[in-house]
Amino acid sequence: MIALAEIKNLAHKRRLAATIERVLTVIEADGRCVIRTIDLEIIRAMPMELDIHDALIVGAALTHVTPVDGVLTCDQDIIRAGLVPVIW
Repeated sequence: MIALAEIKNLAHKRRLAATIERVLTVIEADGRCVIRTIDLEIIRAMPMELDIHDALIVGAALTHVTPVDGVLTCDQDIIRAGLVPVIW
């Protein structure tokens, strides 16, 4: 969802060494990775103290059916919010 769109944008701008195709291949092969569509549950869970993109990522983690091990990010706003575990 939003994070993948950001990765695609970075890859297109050549600010990421990997191609979006490579990233998607790795994600699809790893059972620990979950791709979610934005739904009303995520919208309701969005923490409004974060910008819209970060809030969608955190909202998706907060509403996942099983607790997530962590959100893979170094985003300081998400880390400071302390709402979800972070892996970096």
